[in-house]
Amino acid sequence: MKKATKTLKNNGFAWSSHEDMEKLAQEAENGWHLTGFTWGGFAYKLEKGAPEQLAYSLDCYRGTKGEYAEYLELFEMSGWKKACTLGSGSAGTYTIFKAPKGTPPLYSDSTTLAENYHYQGKTLLTSGIALVILGIFFFILIPIIRERGIDHEIRVLLSGVGGGFIGAGAMLLVGCTIMHLRAKKSNTAFLKTKLFWIAIYLIIAVLTGMLAIAIL
Repeated sequence: MKKATKTLKNNGFAWSSHEDMEKLAQEAENGWHLTGFTWGGFAYKLEKGAPEQLAYSLDCYRGTKGEYAEYLELFEMSGWKKACTLGSGSAGTYTIFKAPKGTPPLYSDSTTLAENYHYQGKTLLTSGIALVILGIFFFILIPIIRERGIDHEIRVLLSGVGGGFIGAGAMLLVGCTIMHLRAKKSNTAFLKTKLFWIAIYLIIAVLTGMLAIAIL
């Protein structure tokens, strides 16, 4: 008989990874266990089973693909087993580990944990800048194709795509800032900056919309 499954929203590794891991632990207590990702990583896939007292922890891999198996074995020796991954095992792969509740954390060394947060921040920074540049490129195309008499619908499409890339890039840049704050363990600054960047993100979205209207 096929086991029951359900999904749980992924609120963002940069934004709410700790909160998500706590939710997954609560689901495990109710018999819903993490088995993987779905919707392109935007949701967790859970499968019905026996209730367990588990802890979950997220980690971003920084090594090579050939060393990924050794990386998993290292954590397994500490009591943490792989629950699921988002990635191919190369650098930047996100892995969620599970262990009986009360198991010592993945990283007891604050320096190593901070380095991990900084690495994730750099990854988000690179991706965010690339998406913003790509979005700007689409907006640059709009006046060029307008001069050539291309349909208005095409310009609207390009505007939407460009705005989407800029919005996604801005969101990743917010995540980059949050990761660096977590590395510094500044909870107050983390909250203030999170709210600040939410406001900046909304402003960027509004300005992008206004730019699209002006260009079209």
